[in-house]
Order: sequence, then C-alpha cells, then structure tokens
Amino acid sequence: MAFKILLTSIDFRPKLGGVATCSYELAKALHEVPDVEVEFLAPEIPGHKEFDQTCPFPVHRTPLPGSFKAVLPLALKILAVCHSSRPNLVINMLWLPCGFATFLIRPLLFILGIKQAIFVHAVEIMESNSSKKKSIRKKMSFLKRWCLQAADHCFAVSNYTKNLIISECGVSSEKITVSFNGVDYQKFTPGAKSTSLEAKMGSAGKKIFFTITRLDDYKGIDKSLEAFALLQKKYPDSQFLIAGDGGDRPRIENLLHSLKLEKSAKLLGRISDEELIEFYRLADCFVMLSREDLEAPNVEGFGIVFLEAAACELPIIAGNSGGIPDAVADQENGILVSPTDIEEIAQAMEEIIVNPERSQQYGKFGRERVIHKFSWPHMAQRVIKIYVRN
Repeated sequence: MAFKILLTSIDFRPKLGGVATCSYELAKALHEVPDVEVEFLAPEIPGHKEFDQTCPFPVHRTPLPGSFKAVLPLALKILAVCHSSRPNLVINMLWLPCGFATFLIRPLLFILGIKQAIFVHAVEIMESNSSKKKSIRKKMSFLKRWCLQAADHCFAVSNYTKNLIISECGVSSEKITVSFNGVDYQKFTPGAKSTSLEAKMGSAGKKIFFTITRLDDYKGIDKSLEAFALLQKKYPDSQFLIAGDGGDRPRIENLLHSLKLEKSAKLLGRISDEELIEFYRLADCFVMLSREDLEAPNVEGFGIVFLEAAACELPIIAGNSGGIPDAVADQENGILVSPTDIEEIAQAMEEIIVNPERSQQYGKFGRERVIHKFSWPHMAQRVIKIYVRN
C-alpha cells in the first residue's frame, strides 16, 4: 500500500523564491520515491492553472486572504482534502498559516490516523518589534510554540534553523531533523561560456563576480560592492554582475554611483532560469554576503543559490552567518567571510583572482559535494526515513 503525503504551502510555483522552490522540488522528489503518492495544496495565484498542468502530481488550489485571515479557510480546505484523499502525513512547508491551520484540525486528523510535520526555514519563526504588525505577531508567538510543539515532527533546513526551533519554540531536539535544501544538479551544470552573453555584458578577458538575490538590505550587496571597489584599484579588469530585484534597489543604484562603479558593475534585474545557468557559466566566482539582522528580523536560513552555483562548479564567497555554513564549506568549496568586513571580503575576491588553481578546486569539490549531499532526492529520503523509523 502506498504511503500518501499531502504537502501544503502558501509559497508554491509559479511563485518565485526559496520556499516556493523548496516546496515544489521536495514534492516532486517525494513523488518519485517508490510507493509514495503526493498531492499538494496551494493558493490560487496568477499563472497557476498553466503551471499545475505541468506538475507530475495533483495540485489543489484555493483562494486565500493574507496571513492569519487565511488560517480558517485553509484549515477547512486541508480537512476536506484529507477526508477525500486520506493521506498518512500532512507536511506544512511553513508554520503560518499552513501549520497553524493544520494544528487547529489535529484532533480530527488524529481520528483519521494522519500525522503532521512542519518545515522551518528560519526567519518565519523569528520575532521582533520593528513594526506594529510584527509587535502584534510577537505577542501571539505562543501560537507558534503550540503549533510546532504539537507537530509530530519538525524539519529544519539547516543546523542554524534547528537551534532556532529549540530556542524560539521549545521543541525538543529529538523531534527535529535537519533536512538540507537541495538542487537539481542535472539542470545546473558547468559548461562553456556563452560568447553572445559575454559580448552583451562586455565581459571578455575579465574576472567575473556574480550574484543573484532579492535586493534586500541584509543580503549584503552593499558590502560586496564596497569590497569590489577596493578590488578594482588593483584589478580594473574585474566585473561584478548582480541579478535580481527588490526594495533595496534604489539604495544600491546610489551606492554604485557614489563608488564610481557604473562601468564595472551591472544591475541586471530579474533573469529567467535559462539565463541564470548561462550567467553561472560565465562567472568566475559567486558572491553573496547575507548577514543577520535580528532587529528586522532577517537572516539566510540556508541559501539554495549557493547550491546552484556549486553545481555549476563555481567557487563561492559567502557571509559566515545564519545557515550559510551548511551550504558553503569554508576552504573546501569556497571562502566564508565576515559579511561586514570590507577588507576581508576584498581579500577573498583577490584570492579567487590570483589563485585560479585553488578556485578551480573549490568548484570541482563543490559540485561533488552537491551530488552526494544536497540533491532534492536526498531531502526527500530524510523525510521518508522519519516515517519509516516512527
């Protein structure tokens, strides 16, 4: 008899972002496990009908309002799908609203013999008083603790996140499994540079540093550019390409101007998945210097882009913060630096330039590490093993 899993998430393709990617790829990997049947419950969003037709597993969609307002209608929808499909396990990819909605109907799920697991990424369980909305949410954080403590199991995407679940929510270590994010290493592969892209970017003969990220202040694009400005004084033929968009873009544009980097650094905006692979292949090094901002709060719980870059055999320079040390092994597939130390970052960039053999070793080891530890099937197997063990 097949083991049935219902996954739920408010972040799911065709929406972009780390949780949306993780939700879809984990579901697909679980679907490919023998004797496992998968269904997914997600909100209605623009483009979902066309996307759902490409999914190898059934997707249930429902209209949902935002935040806490989504809890009750989502709980009713989860209950309806569980009643008709009778899964063995409900996996909530976020605690709010999905995990809390499932928590509300746990007595009924218990009668049906259905267990609940919750994935935790990091920032969604961190609290602050940085805004009125967040202050109200902080006062209601006991709901988060109830929800995570009541779940049959919690999955953390990094060791940093596991420690957060313990400290923020009081969940015992025995109920938490670290299940790293993954990457499709058959899609993200090393390859020859695109001559047309090289010509378009004006990159011929240059050392290319590349990043793709949402342009938020904690992502460290500012510190990357300040370090790159130092590097430019010694290596004027270097170039920095930055893909992605976000609310911090005006500040980054002003910084580019003040550092006089308009000719050597480019803000590319949003790019497609196909273009992304070509940029990874064009680059000589991937850089992302996310830092912890506990006041906001913001932190990198893991960072799927590090795995994408590693799968393309790029050496990596990364901020030593949050869950990044699980994604990037210092001096093995890249260099971990203090995400706010401009001189240390610039020295790491220089090391990539002056030591190409070492940089190549970082890239080769990074891809091997991804293949043996960070694929989506690896993530799926960690989930399945918990069920088998229990």
